[in-house]
Amino acid sequence: MTQQGAGAALTFKDWLLSAIARLDADLADAPSGRANVRREFAQSLRVLGELSAAAKQGAIAVTEARAIFGPGLDTALALQSHGVTLNELGEHDAAQRALDESQRMLDALPVSDEVRNHRVAGRTTLVRIAGYRGDYARALEIAQQNIDERGALFGADSFRLAVDYNNLSVFLMRLGRLADAERATLRARELLQKDPAHPVARVAYMDQALCSLRILRGDGQAAIELCRRAVALSEKVVGADSPQTQSQRITLALALLSAGQVDDADREMNDLMPTISARETRELDEALSMAALIKMRQQRWRAAQRLAAEAAALFDARGVKAGIPLDRVQLISALATHALRPTAATLARLRSRAAPVIARTTEPGVIRAFAALCVHQGLLASGEVAEADILHSQAIELLRHDMDAATAERQWANWTVNVP
Repeated sequence: MTQQGAGAALTFKDWLLSAIARLDADLADAPSGRANVRREFAQSLRVLGELSAAAKQGAIAVTEARAIFGPGLDTALALQSHGVTLNELGEHDAAQRALDESQRMLDALPVSDEVRNHRVAGRTTLVRIAGYRGDYARALEIAQQNIDERGALFGADSFRLAVDYNNLSVFLMRLGRLADAERATLRARELLQKDPAHPVARVAYMDQALCSLRILRGDGQAAIELCRRAVALSEKVVGADSPQTQSQRITLALALLSAGQVDDADREMNDLMPTISARETRELDEALSMAALIKMRQQRWRAAQRLAAEAAALFDARGVKAGIPLDRVQLISALATHALRPTAATLARLRSRAAPVIARTTEPGVIRAFAALCVHQGLLASGEVAEADILHSQAIELLRHDMDAATAERQWANWTVNVP
């Protein structure tokens, strides 16, 4: 933002805060107007990042709406707006309650385009809450409801449904339904290309998502091509140093690594890491995780251990408690610690870290197989070759959940290149 723009935003915020202080007096004789203006003020505070103030005013707006309007559209909108703010504050349970009540009120109203639009808006936050909680089946259900609702509003082939198909693909992937996820992503990309605004950056994001799915299905070469296309598009429209382009280059490094091109992946990250580290963008934890994975593949254990620890510290600072990136750095850290000084205790810790990941039957096979790979390498470091062979067979079976037998064997070979 320019200095002039920042000053304008600050002036508006000051005006807004002073207007809120006068709201009760200025609209004392117009309670219905006051309730709706307060809701709009709360929404503006949220947009400005003043979440605590937005939540305070939003709660008052809900109380006023209940008293003045009763159950109906105005109260539903007050609850919905307040729920969005609570979700951004991380108060997911309270947000869920507000949004669920809002949806019930909207469902009780006569169906109209306005009501449909508001229901879609509320569900868009509900799908995020379900995803945050790991309730991917519920998130998938909500995403499908939005596809049906928005399709009824704008037609099944409207570009406006792209966001819903993208949400659908995310949760299909997290449920291990990779082929279905790829179809949903391709549909989102197809619809985006109909958008008269030509959102090239979002199309590039779809290519990155397709790349990630191809990695999970063991098609490294197709993944590399998709990611190079995503990077080229993003460099053109948002710039080489944008967070989006950086994220896509990290995914490209993973694609190269999955295809067995370890040195190329290393060069990609070596070129990228100084820029990301200097700016300390949100992509830094992702980049550190990828760099740690490359060092693991190169058997540079001390560097892998250090990078994994740095990534884990950033995840902790952001309050990340679960997820594939966190599992990855924890596994790498446990393996590196064991490889540097193999003992029964370090091997036991590695096993305990890998076991719950391997057991997650809804995870993509590649994710579970990677955990088995880490134990496999740990067993080799301890000289337990026979048991390592058993882990090899187990990993192949896990990979075959999402790919054919030949692709599974090729993926294992790519993973274990240069491993003694």
